[in-house]
Amino acid sequence: MASASGTGEITIKFDRNGNPQSAIFTIEHQVGSNWIAVTSGTKTRYKLTGFATGVPAFFRVKATRGNSTSVPSNTVSVWAGEGESFNLNVA
Repeated sequence: MASASGTGEITIKFDRNGNPQSAIFTIEHQVGSNWIAVTSGTKTRYKLTGFATGVPAFFRVKATRGNSTSVPSNTVSVWAGEGESFNLNVA
């Protein structure tokens, strides 16, 4: 799930979906036609800052276990839709 405050802060949270505690999750943000990694780690909740209030922002997540990385999750948006959540495939 991606949600936003009125201050440009975005909270990203998702389920592990079967991935172990050691899995590395990478959050990507779409900039134009490119996907840019904005953070990664083992947590399933992240706060991102510096986003323009009211401007749609698109995110997806990948899970990495060892040398295997999942396909990206579905894309979710902030300020462009309501009730969207990540569907993360197990790596």
